[in-house]
Amino acid sequence: MLEVKKMNEFIKKYKIAIVFFCTVFIFAGGLLLVSNLLKDVENTEVVNANNKEEDATLPVTANNEDNTTKVEEETLTYPFTGDASTVRYYYDASSDQAKLAASLDYFENTYRPSVGMSFALDSGESFDVIAMLSGTVTYVEKDSIFSYCITIESDNGIFITYQSLGSVNVKENDTVKQGDVLGLSGENIYQSELGNHVHVILEKNQKTLNVENYFNKLISDIE
Repeated sequence: MLEVKKMNEFIKKYKIAIVFFCTVFIFAGGLLLVSNLLKDVENTEVVNANNKEEDATLPVTANNEDNTTKVEEETLTYPFTGDASTVRYYYDASSDQAKLAASLDYFENTYRPSVGMSFALDSGESFDVIAMLSGTVTYVEKDSIFSYCITIESDNGIFITYQSLGSVNVKENDTVKQGDVLGLSGENIYQSELGNHVHVILEKNQKTLNVENYFNKLISDIE
């Protein structure tokens, strides 16, 4: 009881001072709280500003409705521009007699079925040979029988070989785009009767395909 009495007397005696210090303490605590809140807001604004700056540097791409980047699929084109004619067909036993006759290569006194197609100008002049699909050059060589040869690997495991070129503009490991000029058509020993031309072979899964069936078709349709 004595202690309580002394405490009450102390509070009464120093009541003003106690109230003053309590007020100062509460005021200081409030200032500290407000200061921390303001710092948090400033930090948040800085982070948001930085994010906006980073977002502004991101490349803008066209997206599909499902928010995925749209990549246009290529279709197989002819290995030339202009009006070159077909002078050798891919050998298909189901073709008519006229086409079968134009699907055989005569070399060293032997007829052999053609595994590709050959194209030439009616004038017999050389012409630009272009990439039928985009891809990577995996082979460039001047063959003693087929002349300059180029093989390009494209998407979906597709390989296209160009034979009978008189000159080439690419080298192994080059990346080419569809329509790029690979070189000039030329002559070779194997199909000497065709004169100046280009011969193309289409392959997938280590099998040759009749390229005639896939012109203007999507890459995904080549199988």
